[in-house]
Amino acid sequence: MEMGEVAYGTSAGEGSVHLTIRADNNKRISEVMSAIKAYATAIAKEEELEVRFEELEPFDANQNDVTAVRHIRKAAQQLGLEYQELDVPFRWGEDFGLITTLYPGAMFGIGAGEECKPLHHPAYDYPDEITPTTIRMFVAIQKSIQE
Repeated sequence: MEMGEVAYGTSAGEGSVHLTIRADNNKRISEVMSAIKAYATAIAKEEELEVRFEELEPFDANQNDVTAVRHIRKAAQQLGLEYQELDVPFRWGEDFGLITTLYPGAMFGIGAGEECKPLHHPAYDYPDEITPTTIRMFVAIQKSIQE
């Protein structure tokens, strides 16, 4: 949030609020966005302010297809890899969500280890040693789909 300028004792003439809204499905994102806009609009009206909204980089929620998940699970089992389904999905801002609104698919992670910084962290360094496992997984998924 930024409000006005560094000029103590004067009211802010303008301000901006930036938010990242995430949810596990597109309906929920839409509901939250509508509620935020309604709340901000009501406050602006009450305080005689002007308000405007701008969405930057909107992402659809990734919706994993059940069949695609089955292929991922089967591939991991065939390769003898540990397979873990999360109780709560990752709330990443992810462009893959657009793909799964158009085509059945699923997102999975290989796992980079507990010491690896999260994706998009400034200190993230892709662990090259997971690349062969990733390739084997995609090949096994493709074979599972063809069966």
